[in-house]
Amino acid sequence: MEPPEKRARSNPVDTATSWAVQTFENEGDVEVVVEGTTLRVHSAILGLASPVFATLLRNGMQEGLRGKIELPGKSKEEFELFMSYLRPGSTKRMTEATVDIMLPWFDHYEVSGWKAECQGILQSMPVTTARLFQAHRYNLQEQYHRCLKDIEPKEFVSQFEEFAKMPKLLEDFLPIVKEQAKYKELESFFGLLEGFIGNGIELSSVLPILALCLTHAELLEDELCTELSQWCKGTMDVMQVMQAMLTRLLAQKGKALDLQQTSKRQVCDFVVHLCETSRDHKISRSTILRYAEQHFAYRP
Repeated sequence: MEPPEKRARSNPVDTATSWAVQTFENEGDVEVVVEGTTLRVHSAILGLASPVFATLLRNGMQEGLRGKIELPGKSKEEFELFMSYLRPGSTKRMTEATVDIMLPWFDHYEVSGWKAECQGILQSMPVTTARLFQAHRYNLQEQYHRCLKDIEPKEFVSQFEEFAKMPKLLEDFLPIVKEQAKYKELESFFGLLEGFIGNGIELSSVLPILALCLTHAELLEDELCTELSQWCKGTMDVMQVMQAMLTRLLAQKGKALDLQQTSKRQVCDFVVHLCETSRDHKISRSTILRYAEQHFAYRP
């Protein structure tokens, strides 16, 4: 006869630790109200970890006198996670799954040690514009400079409207990327952007112009950039400037197209000449025509 299945036993150490933590928290001397729920915590833990909570709990402050702190707009689940990091003896570790949740808490309540821990985790994760904006917002200097150097051009172009909302970030970003070969095609655009920032022009007011310039960055010339800077310094009608720009850009594209068509006609004339004299050459007429059709859209 087989012995009865053993009942799973809980770890007595874990059970004791859980009981001790629960008892410790139930004896808290401050009530924290979050999402309509009242949680008891120890003021010493909050005050030692956070200068912000220390100020709230200081003698004479309303929260300290009442022994109650209200956190409107905050999540109860996130606050409990926040406290699990602050609790004495906690073995809680920051992870990629929790870093984005906890960073705003540690930043807002100035918990510097855990904020530094968040930065360490973020520095092991891939660079994106979202990570750059996050580092800028929460003043994570090491992560910020890492992201500035590694942002790809396609991400800059796709997120330019967000960049334009942060002139200080652009001031830090431009000197770095101007030296990088991968941004070579945007060199003239960066010069225009630096001129706007240097002249104190509010980028949001010229965003349609900048977006148009970025789209046609390969056509920007020093003369056009100078004209744009002059237009934008004075009393500016955005639609007038855009109309003038479009006229210039279309004219440039037209010149490029005319040049391309001229070159194509010259090549086609040469192909015709070769075809007419192909009897005296080893290259067959069909080979010449096929090459002309593939590379120059030539149709005999």
